[in-house]
Amino acid sequence: MTRKEFNDKCIEDLIAAEFPQRVAVIGSGPSTPYVPSMGALKDALAKACNVQGIADEYPWNFCERAFVANPEAYFSAIGTSFDAEAPLWDPRAYRHLVQIPFKSYVTFNYDRLLPRAFFERYPDSSHLFTVYPSRHGDGLTTQPCDLEHRRRLVAVHGYADPANPNWSRQIILKRSDYNHYYADPKTGHHLFNWWKNLLTHLPCVFIGMSLHEPGLFRVVEQLRKDDHPKLTGLKHIHLVNVEWAEDDPDEQALGSTFGVFQKIAYDQVDHRHSGLLQVLDAFSHLGIKDPSPSLPQIPPITATETFPF
Repeated sequence: MTRKEFNDKCIEDLIAAEFPQRVAVIGSGPSTPYVPSMGALKDALAKACNVQGIADEYPWNFCERAFVANPEAYFSAIGTSFDAEAPLWDPRAYRHLVQIPFKSYVTFNYDRLLPRAFFERYPDSSHLFTVYPSRHGDGLTTQPCDLEHRRRLVAVHGYADPANPNWSRQIILKRSDYNHYYADPKTGHHLFNWWKNLLTHLPCVFIGMSLHEPGLFRVVEQLRKDDHPKLTGLKHIHLVNVEWAEDDPDEQALGSTFGVFQKIAYDQVDHRHSGLLQVLDAFSHLGIKDPSPSLPQIPPITATETFPF
């Protein structure tokens, strides 16, 4: 089996998944290397907060230690990492994703690449974009049932909102954030219940993420304990990047995520996610193009302008 055949097999499996019936839950994988990865963010926090990483430490635990060591430096490093304008280089994957007629989109991302693609695809759709935790402290107003009737985008762990100077203080990243928004009675277990409702109401496909998400794990753990029939009945899918090998892949060896999400494998091919683009293009029909930079607006040099040389 060639690498292309490996990804063609992925496409065949996904055709049977009926994307128009599913909610796409999207991680930050396609944003790399265009915006900071979790590894790069951890490096920035380590330097800013003067903390050292521990082998095999979960990122939410590392971020908690960084916050405790120096709260202001912690928030400043996060803001600096994501506050820049969306990069000029376009990773393309998000354009393909918003072109595919999923029921709606949910993202764990903080960056602006997916929202930018969503707004380009659906002009005048700002009212269809919801962020939680919200800047005003409101609950998540868009409920899972709303994702079924109107194509929406929901950022469930925060968003690097250029209009919100406090966005870095409102994202879900460190351990105490997860505990507050998923497990604290003061928040009514709001995000826990939101995911619980989604996973038992609409089939989802998880794309561009490892699903190393402790909050979501707690939700699935509870649903499995309750033996909820919809959790398995909706047949959630996790699209995973697996390095191609010449031998036919052992589908049984892939296993499942959280014991219930079916894994479907593709090969990323390279750091530009060429393999993912090949898979997505089978459904978006946009065509495959290498990422290309958009041209920034350059202010003209005026006769009266002075420069700080």
